[in-house]
Amino acid sequence: IDGKPRDELALSLVQAIGRPLPCVHVPDPDADYEYALTAIPGQIIRDLYLRFGSRLLEANVRTFLGNKKAVNKGIVETLRKEPEHFLAFNNGLVLVCDEAEFERGDDGNLGLAFLKGLQIVNGGQTTSSIYFASRDDKTIDLSHVMVPAKVIILKGSNDDARERLISNVSRYANSQNAVKMSDLSANRPFHVQLEKLANETWCPDGATRWFYERAAGAYNVMLLRDGNTPAKRRKLQEMIPPKRKLTKNDIAKYHEAWRCKPYVVARGGEKNFVAFMEALDRDPEVVPTLLDARWYRAMIAKIIIFKATESMIKTKEAKEIFRQGWVNIATYVLSVVADRLGDRLDFEQIWMGQGLSTELRSLLWDWAVIVNAEFNRIAPGQQISEVAKREDTWTNIKAADFSTPASGIVELRYE
Repeated sequence: IDGKPRDELALSLVQAIGRPLPCVHVPDPDADYEYALTAIPGQIIRDLYLRFGSRLLEANVRTFLGNKKAVNKGIVETLRKEPEHFLAFNNGLVLVCDEAEFERGDDGNLGLAFLKGLQIVNGGQTTSSIYFASRDDKTIDLSHVMVPAKVIILKGSNDDARERLISNVSRYANSQNAVKMSDLSANRPFHVQLEKLANETWCPDGATRWFYERAAGAYNVMLLRDGNTPAKRRKLQEMIPPKRKLTKNDIAKYHEAWRCKPYVVARGGEKNFVAFMEALDRDPEVVPTLLDARWYRAMIAKIIIFKATESMIKTKEAKEIFRQGWVNIATYVLSVVADRLGDRLDFEQIWMGQGLSTELRSLLWDWAVIVNAEFNRIAPGQQISEVAKREDTWTNIKAADFSTPASGIVELRYE
């Protein structure tokens, strides 16, 4: 009726909690907005959603995506088990409002007293999850839940300019780089030890080494930091070539393929990484508690086997036989090698050569042909990338008739 572009939602914090809400107020006479940083009680968030529903989120790019989303499940778990840690764990809300009033509390500190024209432009999942979780589970106690929030108070009377600012706040507040589980695991002891080993272990030529990228982007940071001239950058890339850079997902892929879990590897980098980290937590035998140089050299040897297999079957000539699913075929071949030759391979020999003998490469080729044929037999005409995700696919391929290694493979110990 008033011609406002959204509902006039109002909240009296003095009425809701009996006092102004403590905040840090940052006025700026030259800007088209003011800023307040605060923490809002979970009960107020719930009551706001109960009262206004999705109208509260009209400026948000998303409403509720459901409790099956991993982040939303995490929100609910925190509400149930660690409500007092919600403030520490949650990224918080971004709110905009047309007007705000500030009052001093009994302690003399400034606080938010009243908000008008309120909208949540970032934090729709947090808001909805708090409401629906507390509605559906009466054991959840919101009295200890505090939600971090920044409040943007619009100034000026030009509705178009105000709405343009709201649109941009919503756009940028919801477009942060996604944080993956592999990023969050970077400081686990396994990854810290592996990074140290990679930095300290030089290849047998004494001039080159592999690089373990424990933190996403570390390889490029190293090039920018230490390669401050074109000549230095070229030298660094010769010493640590990009093809020898290993990410956390790479290590999880090669490690789990060697553990004969190719069907898990086929489900994708992040899913396999999560499974790998869960295995580390569940079973202390998955990797040694303290990694050493011998373990590291063996890990690199397994990677060399995988990379050699993948490079052979991806050549132009090989595409007559291998038409798709090269990564999956190489993964399954590595699992077959682990299953049939794991105890007989001389990893030190592979490490010393940083490559494979012609005889071992010939065996890997033959086994890759068999793996490819098995995929086509198990699911003719189907995408190998999908068939590879099934556990029964590994059961069938493991039982296939693979050729016996010929004599003379230097990397193999003969009984």
